[in-house]
Amino acid sequence: MSIDGSMIIGGYPPVLMWPGTSAWATQIFWWYYLYSLDEEFLKETAYPFMRECMLFYEGLLERSANGKYHIFPTSCPEWGGFGDKYWGRDDTLALSLIRYLIDGLLKAADILEINEPHLQRWQAMIQNLPNYPTDETGLCVMEGIPYSHPSAHLSHLAPIYPCGDININGPAEHINLIGHSVNNLIEKGCSAWQGWAFVWASLIASRVGRGQMAYWTLKRLAESFLSCNTFNLNGDWKSHGLGRNSIVGKGSFVFSYCQDGNMAAVAAVNEMLLQSWGGRIRIFPGCPSHWRRARFDRLLCEGGIEVSAVRSEGRTLGVKLESKKPSCLRLQNPFDAEGGYISKRLIQPNREGDLELSLEAGAAVWITRTHEINPEELEEFTVERCESEQNPYGLKYLVDELFLDDFHDFEAEKK
Repeated sequence: MSIDGSMIIGGYPPVLMWPGTSAWATQIFWWYYLYSLDEEFLKETAYPFMRECMLFYEGLLERSANGKYHIFPTSCPEWGGFGDKYWGRDDTLALSLIRYLIDGLLKAADILEINEPHLQRWQAMIQNLPNYPTDETGLCVMEGIPYSHPSAHLSHLAPIYPCGDININGPAEHINLIGHSVNNLIEKGCSAWQGWAFVWASLIASRVGRGQMAYWTLKRLAESFLSCNTFNLNGDWKSHGLGRNSIVGKGSFVFSYCQDGNMAAVAAVNEMLLQSWGGRIRIFPGCPSHWRRARFDRLLCEGGIEVSAVRSEGRTLGVKLESKKPSCLRLQNPFDAEGGYISKRLIQPNREGDLELSLEAGAAVWITRTHEINPEELEEFTVERCESEQNPYGLKYLVDELFLDDFHDFEAEKK
């Protein structure tokens, strides 16, 4: 909507009037706190914004006779065109984001020790949100509408990513639901996907441990949807057969410059290397099998902990952890079954297979696969790549003759 609250004329109503936008914005505020542990930011900025958005949902959600709170009317962004059939009840994306918002508010109120008058109502609402609509193919777009054909948005998989309340560490029914949902996504294909959808698919694949899929979808974005200056053009402008916006003759493709796909690709790469949801740190959780040798340095995870790691011959050699504040953490064991070593001292896994340790503020700790590994050698570990394996977002694509020729033809035809 425009700044005065009025609807933008000529827009796309199923997107402009979709009610989940505010909840999606609040997720970024809550993420910032989780990664920084900045309580001043939480108190002065994040909590007030999240609270105001939740007051909107208090007025929007309708309680049915069975006590469940429903979203109606709603739509699913990018699912369809204009018309009543694209409107319905309880779209999965909005449900997931509202659930995430309420969960964050309850935790924030506890952290800040706020006497929140709406707390009991929020607790009742999160307990009485409806289950996600599903069928035999997995998660649905909204109530009564399955994911029946390719879509530019992977909204129905939001409970897997970005919200994560359905995950691979959940009960058996969640594992089965993830399997059916991801397999259905693959079966329906990517003919309607635009740039950001390939990134979203990569993020989802990393969250469920499908490293090859995470790599393949991100590579398709780099090869077919990025221009020479790394902008995401949405369409398959090189005619690789991955989308509807392929070139169909001189200058007939449509440019749609966006920054969401290429910027989100950074998050997708990070997700392949490091994850920290659910109170557990995971090292190289979404790496493809051919990433035999890799390292990353000082990536931040939830809890304000900086992580570095080294991988060689497909095995994690060492993990370096540094916390800005005193903290207790759980590291999903990336080593052999016996555990890892800190200064040649064995750290054994707990019953869940995690390595538990405490960190002092500012202290850096290396955990290694064996007691023979020298952390100083890990600090010097390098990864060399041949030209064909270099970063596809870097300078090697600055001069792309195919792009320039097609662009000049396109400009000439417009004139």
